[in-house]
Formats: sequence, C-alpha cells, structure tokens
Amino acid sequence: MHRILVVDDEEAIRKNIERLLSLEGYEVATAPNGQHGLVIARSMLPDIIITDINMPGMDGFAMLDAIRHHPELDRAIVIMLTAADERDSMRRGMRLGADDYLTKPFRREELLDAINSQLKKLARFNREKDNAVAKATALTEEKTREHFREQFAGSSFPASQFSGYTPDGSSGFGVSLPPESSSTQTLQATVMFADIRNFTTMAERLSAAELAALLGRYFELACRPVVAFGGTHLKMLGDGLLALFEEDAQPQEDALSHAQRALAASVGIQDAVGSFKQWVQEQYGQRGLPSFSVGIGLHSGEVTLSRLGGMDSPEVTALGDSVNIASRLQAAGKELGWLVVASIDTAQLAGECLRHGRQELVSLRGREKPVAACEVLGISAVPSLQQTHPPFKYDPASLQAAAVQNSEMTARAAKEALKESLWSLQSGSFQSMQQSFRGYQIIRKLGEGGMSDVYLAFSAAQKSEVVLKVLRTSLSNDAEMLRRFIQEYAVLANLTHHHVSRIYDQGFTDDYAYIAMEYLSGGTLKEEIRGRGTPGNSFTGSPAQVHGRVIDLLRQITSALNAIHKLGLVYRDLKPDNLMFRSEGGELVLVDFGIVKNVGEHTVGLMPERLVSTEHGQVIGTPYYVSPEQATGQEVTHRSDFYSLGVMLYEMLTGSRPYKGDSLNELLARHLHAEIPRLPPEHAIFQMLLDSLMAKQAIDRPADAMGIWRGLDILANKTGSLPKARID
Repeated sequence: MHRILVVDDEEAIRKNIERLLSLEGYEVATAPNGQHGLVIARSMLPDIIITDINMPGMDGFAMLDAIRHHPELDRAIVIMLTAADERDSMRRGMRLGADDYLTKPFRREELLDAINSQLKKLARFNREKDNAVAKATALTEEKTREHFREQFAGSSFPASQFSGYTPDGSSGFGVSLPPESSSTQTLQATVMFADIRNFTTMAERLSAAELAALLGRYFELACRPVVAFGGTHLKMLGDGLLALFEEDAQPQEDALSHAQRALAASVGIQDAVGSFKQWVQEQYGQRGLPSFSVGIGLHSGEVTLSRLGGMDSPEVTALGDSVNIASRLQAAGKELGWLVVASIDTAQLAGECLRHGRQELVSLRGREKPVAACEVLGISAVPSLQQTHPPFKYDPASLQAAAVQNSEMTARAAKEALKESLWSLQSGSFQSMQQSFRGYQIIRKLGEGGMSDVYLAFSAAQKSEVVLKVLRTSLSNDAEMLRRFIQEYAVLANLTHHHVSRIYDQGFTDDYAYIAMEYLSGGTLKEEIRGRGTPGNSFTGSPAQVHGRVIDLLRQITSALNAIHKLGLVYRDLKPDNLMFRSEGGELVLVDFGIVKNVGEHTVGLMPERLVSTEHGQVIGTPYYVSPEQATGQEVTHRSDFYSLGVMLYEMLTGSRPYKGDSLNELLARHLHAEIPRLPPEHAIFQMLLDSLMAKQAIDRPADAMGIWRGLDILANKTGSLPKARID
C-alpha cells in the first residue's frame, strides 16, 4: 500500500482528498502546514506528498526544500497545488524539485491521473532497484567464500570447513565434506531455504552500518534453531539462509526424521523473528520500515554434495532439484501469503505432528508441472532434542564471525546497488514490458487500473485474442493488492457461468503476476448508457423498446449475481464499468472480481478464508453505486449488490445517476439519507422495483436474486418483453 501525505491549511480540502484516496486503497495522513507536514513525513516516510503552496508558518516551498535535503525523504514524490495564475510559483517549485503540479480546483480524475503517473515512475525505480540489489549481493558471495576458505582452513568442524552454494550456482558459505570423502556424495535430506522479505526497502531506508547490524543480529538468532536441530551445510547467501537436514544412516529409536527436524528449525526461526521484530521496532521504529518477516521453503528429496573443484577443494556445492524446489517454494510463499511453505513430500515425511493450513498446487519458475505444497502452521509432539538427536557441535564464535562478515558485505553491496539504481532511473535507462510474454504476444495496451495494467494479447494455447491483466509483483510490497489479484483467479476458476467472464490461465514471472481471460469485444454497459440518443443505441426508441432492453439487461445481471451469491459471495462493486458485452449486442458479462467478499459457508477452491477481508469502518466500492451499509463501512450482504443494481436501473432508464454531490462526503450522505428518486412518468412502471432495490435498510430489499427475477417477469408481461436471459 502506497503512503500519501496531504498538506493543506484548508481542512475541507484535506478531508476530501483524504477520503478520496482512502477509498482508492492508499494509506493517507494529513497536516495543516509545512512544519507539521515535515514532522509527519519524517515519521511516515511517504511515497507521495501532496502539498499546497500558501500556508501559514512553513509554506509549501520551504517544506519542499527541507524534503529535498533530507536523506530519507529526498526521493519522495511531491505534487504541489497551485492557483491557475501562479506560473512563477510553478517554476520556483520545479527548481526546488517538485515532481508535478495540480491547478486548483481539480477533479478527482486529474488527481488520480497525477498520482498514477508518478507511481509508474516510482515503480520503474523500484524494479531497477530490486534487480541491482540482487545482482550486487550475489557478487559478494564469492568474496565471502574466499574469506572463510582462508579463515577456517584449520577449523575442526565435524564436517570440516566453510564453502559455497546458492540455488542459481553462485557461492556463499557453509560446511563442507570431510577431506577424506569423495568429490560427490548423494543423500536423502530436507532442504530449508529462508529469505528476508522486503529486504530492498530496508536497504534503502537504513545506512550500511545499520543494515549490517540488523542482518548480523538476525542471522545469529536464525542460525541457532537450525544448528540445534542438526542442520548442516549452513550457508548465508546475502539476506538468505540455506541448510540441509540429512537422513540418519542409523536412526535412534523415537528420533526425529530429517523432515521433522527441518520443520522444527523453521518454526524456531519464525519464533526468533517474532522477538526480533521488537528489536527492529526499538532501533528503527521511526524509519518507516516494513514489518520484518522471513519466508521459508522446505522440500525433501535427493541432494548431491559435490566438490566442484575436485578432491582437494574445500568448497562443497549442494546440487539437485530438491534445492531448487525449496528455494522457489519460498518465493512462491510471497504470492500465497504463507510464511512457511512445505512440499507435500516434506509434509508426508513429517507425519501427524505437522499442523498445516491450506494446500495448493504451486506453479514454480522453471518447472512445467506444479508442485503440491501446504502452509506450515506449526509442529507438535516434538520430543526433547537431547533425547532424540545429538545437537550439532559448532563453534559459536566462528558462526558469529560468519554472520558478521556476510552481513557487512551484503549491506555494502546493497547500498552500492541502490546508488546505481537511482542513477539508472535518472538517466532513463530502464526497459519496458516485453512484447512476448509467457506464450502471449502483446498486441496493445487496453487500459490500466489501481491494481494492474490490461493488455490485448494473442494466446498460442487458445489460438485467439485474450485479455491479460498484469500486476507488477516486483514493484510493490502491497500484499493485499497481490492477494486481491490472486483471488480474482480463484473465484473465476471455480465459477462457470455464461454471464461471468471466462478465465484461462494464471501465472507468475520474476516481475509480474498475470491472469489471462476472455476478450470481450462489445464494449461496456457504461459506454452503452452514455451513448443513449445516438443512432443505433439500444436505449434510443420508444419507452416500450427501452423497457424491453432494460428488462433484458437486468435479467442477465441478476443471473450473474445469482451464481455469485450461491457461492456465498458478495460482489461489492457492481457498476456499468464492470459489465461488458461479448460482442456488439451480445451477452452481458460481469468482470473484475478483485474485491469479492465471502460471507457464506460455501468455499471457493482452496481460498475461502483468504477472500478479501476489510476492517469495520472501511468503505469498499465505487461511491456512486455503494449501498448505505458500504458507505458507513458496515457489514455487507448479497442485498448490498441489489442496491447497486437499483442505482444502475435508474441510470439505464434516465441516463444519469440517482445521487450526486459536490464532495465525496455529500455523495455518501445522499446514499444514507436522501429519498429514493422518482422516475419520470414514462418509466413509472419500474418505480416499485426501484424502491425495493434501493431501500435504505438491507432487510427491505429482495431476499435473493430469484425474487428480482420474478419481479422482472411481471414487468415483462406488462410491457410485452420476451425473455432472453437465463437465471441458471
């Protein structure tokens, strides 16, 4: 979620902007002047600052100058508000480093366009930043390996010396094979790969010394449970941690299996992270860091340990599909919202002591077939470690030295990469989205929204044109946005209905999440309503013809709602924009299921508990169409969708929306308190249905979609309209 600070001495402007942006999903703070705004900015570290110029005390110019000279705020986007005749002010602000200007008074669309434009620039910077940090961190691992090869050449670890491995072939450090062993060894083991989430954001907001201190302390805590439960070949890879839990050649009675030990170590890491968060908050609470969290992937199978440099080489590399799967399961956990992800192979070896949540077939990068995996919630009935498995013997001082060395080098590399990334952005040397995209040939961009970009593409699999909705996963740390995106696929994949958009595919690349769905070429219902009065428009003609068209459209929409409500879902954003035609004059289809809410006992696929949830008091939906309960942030039901349907009924008949307002608050107040509007005499036959749908109290609206359908049948008989849509 992007953070926006609004600074203006006029309270009405502040509140209106705050409410508008909050409805769009932004985290918003406000301040009445520059001095107060600067204090909040230092604490909040906003992505965007929207500020007036003329304010008492510190004006917008002075605040902008202070921001551009502040080491943690200098990259914040600043949009300044100015009067139409203040060209000198505009030039002065641009010289001080303003990114954009809005002229008062401005419309909602103008504000959102300005924000979206600036966020695209920020997104490009973040993409380059993440890539640069990853590359620079990888370059430190060879230096780290060389350091520990020399430092620990004579140490007496049970498995000898430190050496290197990363899943992509670069080097880190860990424990090697004994000198007398062969150059390769194959064993059964559980691989654990842990990675700090949002690491790049932390690297951006902390100094190199602070970042090194954070990493060093974390690795000391994280390594303890790994070592205690017999983890070997322990390697720190930048901000990642790799360990193997080997199968016992002669297991003792009641000893933990290698999968159980790996799971116990993973739970131990998460317990350590829980207490570590408090330390991070105490040290850097005012720095705007994301909540510290660690993702872990686990997989059990065959692993090959190899001396890539020959028998005399101290460096051992773990090879095999098991290592790659563990690493990529960890990465997949980000999209799934799981902290610990275990393959079904690991879960089965762990047995009944594993407490798990949802199970999924997870698509992993570089693999044709998905991997069955589950969310790890905990592990129970673990015997005393001393009774079941001797603790791994290690030198705490050496392990601490390893953590410090890795942390310092990683911190330096990350900070250098950020500098290079900033230069890359400023010089304009970034790349656009590839025209060829995972089996889809991009034809053209259709549009963009708050969550994603939408493209028309040709699908090799479907052999037809499809719509690709693309979310840049590497540009945002907003888990809620990604969850909504994943949810849309989960809903549509389990909902087959002729008035609901068809879904073909979902996938993830390194930088994007995407959904492929049917291409609806007939335009939107909004376009048809706006085109009334033009030749050939379906709302042009006699009242009887208009009534027939409206009844037919309502039947199609009600049919879609009936299918959704049967699954215990509430759509929550019913509006003409989200209804499209399959072809000109064709079937009407409901699209965009990003904010569907589960309110029933039915489940959707494997994700019922993950369907988007909202806190009490949060307004969800489009202001012109929200029900009174949505306007006040109260609990929604399927009857909330019926209210939105009533608003659309009025709009289809009259060409205008029932309620308008000079501000967002005024508009929402009309939904709550204004009388239900009266239809003109030529459309009065629909007044009873409109009153029922737009009742202020949800209990007074129709009980279900079938009730609306029966009402439409009565109207059809009165108007002589022939039924076209099906309720099934």
